[in-house]
Amino acid sequence: ERIESHGCHICAESGKYISLMWQALLLPCAHPEPTSSQPGGGKHCVTATVRLTPARIYAGTAIAVAAASAAVIPAGPTARQQSPGAVRAALRALRLDNDMAALLAHGALADAAADVLAQAVAVDSARGRTATADLDWRRVRRSTLAALVSDDIPFLLWARLLHEASHRYVLAARRVLSPPLARALTHPASLAATKALLSQIVYESATAVAYLGLQAYMRGGGAAEAWAEVRAKFWRVWVDGLAFFS
Repeated sequence: ERIESHGCHICAESGKYISLMWQALLLPCAHPEPTSSQPGGGKHCVTATVRLTPARIYAGTAIAVAAASAAVIPAGPTARQQSPGAVRAALRALRLDNDMAALLAHGALADAAADVLAQAVAVDSARGRTATADLDWRRVRRSTLAALVSDDIPFLLWARLLHEASHRYVLAARRVLSPPLARALTHPASLAATKALLSQIVYESATAVAYLGLQAYMRGGGAAEAWAEVRAKFWRVWVDGLAFFS
């Protein structure tokens, strides 16, 4: 419960496709065998010889998130000059022409990975790394959607707001304050600290409430259950977030 409530970040269908992707990544089909339950004697995937263990999940999530992050981060000028291949150029053009989609897709993948990883940690803690982990894919979809709605999309708007506000703040400080004081208050380190403080107090508080409430509601609870979830877990989630980003 604690890990699920802390699961880290456009529609319900996206969660379904992400779940299918994770199953393909973490549960390769070892031996397709015929089954009489399918029309025409079709084949189903037998995974008896390929167990889904916490150790396997750790590796799969690390690879998936690292690959997605590398795809989202645009290559710098030096890298482009050293490797001007057509494939690299095409991928970069696709990335730059679809900024929002790329960021949200990365966020959805990271959110799904966080919940898959959280379930693996729970199994690891209870039965060890070699124990079989039966993932709850409904929970993965629910957590992914809740994180997208409460955190990923709002964070893009919050980041834009902070960027514009900090620009206006720097101009105002240089106009009305003495040069030494203005230099101190508009130094990049000072601006970064101020943004981090505002984000933790304002943004993280709001998104924690939204995430916890959505999780409870999507599990079938009503408004009272959602509020009870927030009251029970808000402070712990908020403090964990502060520790993580500090």
